[in-house]
Amino acid sequence: YKRQEGDLIRKIYQPEVVKIIASISPLVNKAAEKEDKVAKEILIEAAKKIAENGNQVIKKLGFKKESFPLVLAGSTFQSKIILNRVKKEIKKFAPKVKFIKLKEKTVVGAVKLAIKQIKN
Repeated sequence: YKRQEGDLIRKIYQPEVVKIIASISPLVNKAAEKEDKVAKEILIEAAKKIAENGNQVIKKLGFKKESFPLVLAGSTFQSKIILNRVKKEIKKFAPKVKFIKLKEKTVVGAVKLAIKQIKN
């Protein structure tokens, strides 16, 4: 059983499969917004894993009881279900966190920063 599980994990994380899974995520989100229980459960579980990973980083940095900004970037957070659940789970762990949601893509910020550096 463990061998089959490992094979499945390797197959799922191949670049082309990751792209396919990512491409259907907006469909899962739409279904969840229309109260599809399975779709909603998928998004909630994904959000819990994202928050769990975030909480591990917060703990390692010693920020659990501190006030600090946390940037939420990426298309994953376009889903209100994921965004709200991630915020809820992290806020439970680190109550003083201040969430920042990027309004532009990260690459835009990087380009603006590079231009600013060149001008100076």
